[in-house]
Amino acid sequence: MIWYLRGTLFEIVGQEALIISEGTGTGYLVSVWGDIFWQTLGSELAIYIYHHITEQGQRLFGFRTLAERDIFVTLLSVNGLGPKGALALLWLGDKNLVQAIAQADEWALTSAPGVGPKLAKKIILELSGKLTLSHDEQGVHITPTADNKEIVTTLVGMGYDKKSVE
Repeated sequence: MIWYLRGTLFEIVGQEALIISEGTGTGYLVSVWGDIFWQTLGSELAIYIYHHITEQGQRLFGFRTLAERDIFVTLLSVNGLGPKGALALLWLGDKNLVQAIAQADEWALTSAPGVGPKLAKKIILELSGKLTLSHDEQGVHITPTADNKEIVTTLVGMGYDKKSVE
């Protein structure tokens, strides 16, 4: 599974970026969003990857921060919401997305392509209280809320040292 990729932005095709790995020279086609589209070809990128595997195939999704990736994964936990819809929701912006879910604003969620009224209701129902706003010197971000015990158990199960994780 691919988790992180550092390389050179070689080309942008639609909503995907061709990134050439600096280590191996291998080209990865990654579905991206946000400011990655405005990067200059030839610039260096370091992105977190969500490796989406289904019966139909595999796709890579790239994010500037681990928090963005985690939000994407949280959105995918909603039954019926696929990667395209989750990316479309990320375009609403951190603050707007959290506020729309917290305030049960179906209209705001349906402004994302591919998200209809039924899916918007489901997103609100399943994610209400699961995403929070946090502030730091870089601005406002949304992060998934989770049980710390569950996080520790998961990371230890992935092979990380328990003391380091805690």
